[in-house]
Amino acid sequence: MPLPYDQTPERTGTIPTRIAPATAWFTIATFVALIAGLPLFQLGVELSRGERPQLFDLFDRAPDKANLRAWEDDLEKASLPKGTIQPALQELLSGVGGFGNNNVIIGRDGWLFYRPGLEYLAGPGILDPARLHERRRRMIEAGERSPHPDPREAILAFHRQCAAVGARLVLMPVPDKVMLQPSRLSARPASAAPNNRDFRRLLDELRSEGVDVFDCTPDSLASGEDRFLIQDTHWTPQWMEQVAGELAAHLKPHLGPAPVVTLKAEPNEAARAGDLVDMLKLSEGQRLFLPQTVRLRRVVEAGRDWQPSHQADILFLGDSFANIYSAEIMGWGASAGLVEHLGLALRRPIDRIVRNDAGAFATRRMLGAQLAAGKDRLAGKKVVVWEFAVRELAVGNWLPVEMKRGETPPARFLTPEPGVERVVSGTVEAAGVPPRPGTVPYKDHIIAVHLTDLEDEAGPIVGGQALVYVWSMRGNVLTPAAHFRPEQKIRLRLRAWADVSAKLDAINRRELDNDEINLQEPFWGEEVRP
Repeated sequence: MPLPYDQTPERTGTIPTRIAPATAWFTIATFVALIAGLPLFQLGVELSRGERPQLFDLFDRAPDKANLRAWEDDLEKASLPKGTIQPALQELLSGVGGFGNNNVIIGRDGWLFYRPGLEYLAGPGILDPARLHERRRRMIEAGERSPHPDPREAILAFHRQCAAVGARLVLMPVPDKVMLQPSRLSARPASAAPNNRDFRRLLDELRSEGVDVFDCTPDSLASGEDRFLIQDTHWTPQWMEQVAGELAAHLKPHLGPAPVVTLKAEPNEAARAGDLVDMLKLSEGQRLFLPQTVRLRRVVEAGRDWQPSHQADILFLGDSFANIYSAEIMGWGASAGLVEHLGLALRRPIDRIVRNDAGAFATRRMLGAQLAAGKDRLAGKKVVVWEFAVRELAVGNWLPVEMKRGETPPARFLTPEPGVERVVSGTVEAAGVPPRPGTVPYKDHIIAVHLTDLEDEAGPIVGGQALVYVWSMRGNVLTPAAHFRPEQKIRLRLRAWADVSAKLDAINRRELDNDEINLQEPFWGEEVRP
């Protein structure tokens, strides 16, 4: 039937398209094969490895908008086809075109930078009302139940909490790499360290309220000194030691007499490519970014690594800038970090609570939880140093944390005995959910597990319950414990968390969604296979 005059191709500007039936069916079949084949391929590989299919993760989360988005995010990041193709493609783009990714910017002469640091520096003011409103909206969408993008309330609250127990809070924001190494990103000269437009205003407001701020940003960049590692987000050992000495001088007027500790520094070395290389997700064996070797000074006492002291009158709260040369699992050596060198400079013991990432909240939450459980880590403290990466002022959740001493929980749980190991069987009541490999910056992760119906070779155990921390991810590979599910029977070798906390407290971990259980004294557990 002929088309009406006004619908002919000449009048409508369209070109008639004819597709042969065979071509149409081939196109449809290819499309369906890709849509259905990739998920089936992923499912088959996960089952062949004995892994719990990622599809089932959907049923571990409340069906709200934020959790569904997070699940889709994890699904994309853990895609096996993507994981096969992306490393080779990223290596090609990084080597030929100098392109990074969503987290990493490739600078001059092989230097790498963390994108959130640049966004903190060049973005809107951290106190800008419009930015705070938008940040709060995004945090709610991401599933944050109590979004607090404005840092002022939390800092002032912690300042008052410390003052109430006779301790002086010393705030220590550590500048970002892009602030102190601008010439490694751009040829534009800089004589002084740039900062977010609202940083000075924030410091002025805090200082007007009596908060002691130790700003370790150098006055000048004229020396051209490299203060950061080439392919890592963290500082060099030399600049870190310099900052430790300056911090010690800042603290001395506020400290009284204390037991003098006999510490000494021994030369050491470490070599690693850097966490920014990890974030590029290149293929294993890549040769674009080679390891950087650094010289360290390992702090020891009586022939053994430096250890924190709960009886010290200084409490140090810190993030990965405190851990970088202290936590061996980060790959840059051990016992040579900021807190160790602060103790060496002061010649006195120091207590510490450190955790990689989330410097705005994580260590305060740990301190608050210990106080609520009857462990008063603030008792006798004259100074509390709170160190965090300055970019946290733009991206962190600055939720105020209650610092109230509670009572020791009822003895319904098995109590760890330091230095004692025991093998027990039990039933998983609840377990933390680990991240998917490759979806977080760090390669290792710990989850909390609530065990019930405890038994050993002698029979049922008095107390019958235990809070246990276990590895959930090592080297970006999920462990069997990552797949623990309620009602599952497991067998673990337990020892007191206190026996391993000096080395493992720094590792990111997922607690249980039950504050009462989280206050119990935890064990460290390792699965015992038949």
